[in-house]
Amino acid sequence: MGKEEIYNKLSKLSWLMHRQHTHDYQNNGPFGTPLRGQGRVLEALRSNGELSIKDLSVHVGIRPQTLNETLNKLEKKEFVQKRQSPDDGRVMLVSLSEKGLEEQPHELEIPSVFDKLQPSEVEVFESCLDKIIDGMEKEYGVIPRAQGRRGPGRKKGR
Repeated sequence: MGKEEIYNKLSKLSWLMHRQHTHDYQNNGPFGTPLRGQGRVLEALRSNGELSIKDLSVHVGIRPQTLNETLNKLEKKEFVQKRQSPDDGRVMLVSLSEKGLEEQPHELEIPSVFDKLQPSEVEVFESCLDKIIDGMEKEYGVIPRAQGRRGPGRKKGR
């Protein structure tokens, strides 16, 4: 199997995982997946409490303009609330609303297809993914995230 075929298979896997996240969102609402979109924003607020839009943007690794669109949708659904900072009127603070606090986050559902891998295969696969991700981060840069420079699910020291 050549590099092109591996790349194509990883692209297909990425697409299928996106479909799974969309399915989770449709079935479970904004808290459907803590790894994407609205779910990621809500999970960051649940974990950290009130944050400025700038800090939240860095925390979830998306541009403030994109984050504002997401926050507007969440505010319309009454999951978050915004207010001006009492210390600096130019800063907007965001927190979960009462409805957002009441909503229970869903467990991250790991597809059962991963159960087909033996523990030794999981270890080798994870090591290969770490190498690919590290190489892509070096080539294309890293988006800062709350989970550290490696993003969700990555361990330090790899």
